[in-house]
Amino acid sequence: MSGTPIISVVVATYNRADLLDGCFNSLVRQVGCEGQYEVIIVNNNCTDNTAEIAAEYAAKYPFFKVIDEPVPGASVARNAGWREARAAYVAFMDDDARAMPDWISRAIEIIREHEPDIFGGSIYPFYLTNRPVWFKDQYEIRRVLDTPGWLNDRQYISGSNLFFQKDLLDKLGGFDTEVGPKGDAFAFGEETLLIRHAREYKPGLKAYYHPELMVEHLAPPRKMTVPHYFRVRYLIGKSGYVLFGDYGWRWRDWVGRFFLTAGRLVFKGMIKVWFRDRERYPYWQQYQVEEVAPLMDYVGRLAMLIGR
Repeated sequence: MSGTPIISVVVATYNRADLLDGCFNSLVRQVGCEGQYEVIIVNNNCTDNTAEIAAEYAAKYPFFKVIDEPVPGASVARNAGWREARAAYVAFMDDDARAMPDWISRAIEIIREHEPDIFGGSIYPFYLTNRPVWFKDQYEIRRVLDTPGWLNDRQYISGSNLFFQKDLLDKLGGFDTEVGPKGDAFAFGEETLLIRHAREYKPGLKAYYHPELMVEHLAPPRKMTVPHYFRVRYLIGKSGYVLFGDYGWRWRDWVGRFFLTAGRLVFKGMIKVWFRDRERYPYWQQYQVEEVAPLMDYVGRLAMLIGR
């Protein structure tokens, strides 16, 4: 590939060979930006046929490149990817995501018009199977703003649609390799922590958001269950403790919060669900996901406090 690209897209992947064609094809089919981006595939110690699929794309498309990172972990793999980037901006996209055809061209417009330190956009779900009748798209939508604009210090960009200046990544050292998923272990927080570090390093960080800068992210059957959202909120609580601390609460504050939360979980999850507003929540699963599962945030935070 000749010339220096404007954007390097890093796709770290672990044993998702069956989804890679959808991801890679969406990057091949970008419009209006030929020669202005590259794709770096990071094989994170895959044991399926990921290596063969990635090699086929790299052989067919000169702007694709494959590297191997044997140490497990999304943060480790992403760090390996951005360090290979030739562009001034690095985009991170998940291996089970698909970029809209104008994703790169819109990103280049943002870079030229605003020169942000970081930027990103919306994430919407797509499905390969039928979804349960109770399941709402909104459960998997990640959208920070409804109109394009600058983010404040309390707003964060989701990791499957995140762009960073490479120089800034270099100064920060990239992602914290102790945070985030590793292999089959489910976890959160690596992107939020990186953005937080960027804001601490560079006060007044220019973080831009455009809702029409869009990718789609797979919602598989395992995500379309009530227990999944209880687990997600529990893990969000754990990562929230790591990222933002314990609110300065004393032990008695936590003990009081624990008993309050436990009581609310029992009352809302086992009793109030039967007397819910059935116009707002026609299905009991919706009430559990929207009203009960968020209580697991505090359980996750308390688990971290006890375990520290």
